[in-house]
Amino acid sequence: MDSKAIVAVVALGGLAALAMAGGGGSSPQPAPARPEPPKREPPYPTGLRRPDSQGELLDLGWDLLQNEHSPIMAFITSENRPCSHMVAAWAIALSGESPRDRRDWTDFNAWRNLNPELWDRINLTDHSRPWDNIPALSDFIDGVSSLVKRKVGIQHAAPALTPERWHFVQSWDRAGDEVVPKPEGPDSGHHYLVWMGKGGDMFKVHSSVRDGYRVEAIKRGERWYKNGSDLRVATLPSTMVRANA
Repeated sequence: MDSKAIVAVVALGGLAALAMAGGGGSSPQPAPARPEPPKREPPYPTGLRRPDSQGELLDLGWDLLQNEHSPIMAFITSENRPCSHMVAAWAIALSGESPRDRRDWTDFNAWRNLNPELWDRINLTDHSRPWDNIPALSDFIDGVSSLVKRKVGIQHAAPALTPERWHFVQSWDRAGDEVVPKPEGPDSGHHYLVWMGKGGDMFKVHSSVRDGYRVEAIKRGERWYKNGSDLRVATLPSTMVRANA
């Protein structure tokens, strides 16, 4: 191979190397950006938004449910909690209390120990008093008002909820003041929260061992209760005031 051929081969090889390196003297191309990890959907619908400046208790109630990294959300979403565990923890969190150690946020005993009396009454540990969770809230928060309805449904209207307020609801499928409810059986019941907006739309916030924590958006006029159940409702005031403070 003569000298001209050698020069041509070397030149072609150099051009190929430059092409593989990005060409000529241009600066190297930046590496493609890594795709962002998918965002975890929050455990509440996108429509769950608190109103603006409606009162201390109302704002706090919404904030507790919107911050998925808060102690209360860690507790109620870490496993499928019974309905009354969720309500009791939420009531305690309203007063500004929660386990200090992050490792305790998901611990049942850590939450109960913050207020054992309130926890036990909301959770109806005394089965001879199936409605005790409603007056328990009145003893804990000043300004709570309660309503009672028997066998709501076709013949009996449900209790009237108050716009722009939180409500605690206790429902029993078959209950009277002397009936001892059974957690799993014909007397089974449910304890949950209901928020009613100014226009009558509602959010039902609840949990169960079977289905876990969930929030249901309910349009004005739609049913938020179970037909044929006995209901008692505690309506929270707009401002948090600890009873006997």
